Amino acid sequence: MARPKKAEQLGLSQQPERPAAAPAPPAPQPAAPRAEYQNGTERWICKRFDALAADMPGLTVALLPQLHAALEMQSRQWTLARRLYGLMPEIPSPTYPMEDMRVWSQEELVNFLNITKAEQWQQELQAVRGIWNALRPKAEMEKTESRNEPIPTRGLFAEEEIVRKYDFGRMRFRDADERARFVSRLQAVEKLFLEQATAGLARNLLTTEIQINRLDESLMEPEKLGEEWRKSAKQRSDLVADYNQQLALIDKLAPWFGAIAGKYSFKGSLAEVTAAIQQYYAEGTTHLIDGIFTAAETQVECRRSTQAPEPRYRFGWVTFALEAKMNLWNPQWKSTTPLTVLKRLDAGMKAALIAAGQEMGEAVPDLQKSGAEGEYQPIATKAETGTAESRNEI
Repeated sequence: MARPKKAEQLGLSQQPERPAAAPAPPAPQPAAPRAEYQNGTERWICKRFDALAADMPGLTVALLPQLHAALEMQSRQWTLARRLYGLMPEIPSPTYPMEDMRVWSQEELVNFLNITKAEQWQQELQAVRGIWNALRPKAEMEKTESRNEPIPTRGLFAEEEIVRKYDFGRMRFRDADERARFVSRLQAVEKLFLEQATAGLARNLLTTEIQINRLDESLMEPEKLGEEWRKSAKQRSDLVADYNQQLALIDKLAPWFGAIAGKYSFKGSLAEVTAAIQQYYAEGTTHLIDGIFTAAETQVECRRSTQAPEPRYRFGWVTFALEAKMNLWNPQWKSTTPLTVLKRLDAGMKAALIAAGQEMGEAVPDLQKSGAEGEYQPIATKAETGTAESRNEI
């Protein structure tokens, strides 16, 4: 059997030293959220420098004056960058626009610039980046390789996805408001597009809605008179009839869909409604013992305390309320009970409650005291059973 050779004989006694690993490159430091820079004789600030630096790769605070000067030469791009990233003088002059002394949201800028598509907004942002790219050295641009990367829109135009998803991208809208209303309606009835039986009806429903809304606007124009107005009104009437037929057909094919075109239909089970009514009246706590108040409410109105020694129950007011209740649908009704009688009923019931309480040993609590002496008697929610004699006494 061959003997194993030693490591020395194989030349493995000394292991070569491994070269030391190169130090890891330092992690990039995030840009400060705010930056200050000198623009000529004025001191300027950038309130969203972190966002500006993220959208303009390679930008530093030292290069802000160069970018500022280049942007000022392009009015539209300067307005967008100034408002989006919060570029403003530290001490504004009296003539400086006050609307530019704050950071604008992307939604505000989109409306201000009359932008209706995500592609248009991306082009505007890329135009600002193009000005910055023209200032950067070629080697620096190749290093970052971000010239063509889209700038994040931070949640804008999320509704475009649903518009393209259901092939409404080629539809032309009159303005941003009409588009927003259409997207809102599309989102509300999206479930109908997921069903093959109702997808076509849902599409017709939405396009009919747009036509009806446009006719509503045109019919309100003061210059539209005579035969032209009558034709538009007839067209609207026909569209409304078609619209109602579409609603009825959708309701027949998809009864599970409870809300269509802002109309809500209740599809609850009759058995559930009956059970709810039975449960409401089962315990008897909702019965009106005098036509206005329940038993528990009457006990509360009849309670007294040291601070309020008179009961709040007003029999005159209850009488008036019952009379009004019985004549609820009579527009000519006027009370036939004189006010003096109602006041006497109030005073008589109040005196009777006080006398009855004193005779029966009613406990009148002092609400400023703690413990049982400062508490009202508990409200009885169930009738006392008692003995036959006690029931006969009542």
